[in-house]
Amino acid sequence: MEDLNHFYALFEKMIDEDSVYIDPSVDFHSICLVLGAPEKKLGDLIFEELGMDADSLLARLRELREQSLVEKYGNSFQKNYYLCPIRPSAGRKSTETKQ
Repeated sequence: MEDLNHFYALFEKMIDEDSVYIDPSVDFHSICLVLGAPEKKLGDLIFEELGMDADSLLARLRELREQSLVEKYGNSFQKNYYLCPIRPSAGRKSTETKQ
């Protein structure tokens, strides 16, 4: 159980600190692969702790993020949200100069 709690803490960190749910291609299966976690056991623990399965949690967090951004920036943001995802480095050239 100690290892499972470790994986749960890593999952929680990936959600809370790294916001991996923002990328719609990230699902619970891929998170478990990255962590090397037992998918079924960790999924059961997440359901026990949070009352929903991990993929539903990821989907709900995406919905809440979108709602938050719409509240912040208006309805036009929602209309264009998936057409133009916000990524820190997407299509931008570095402004740093090499010395």
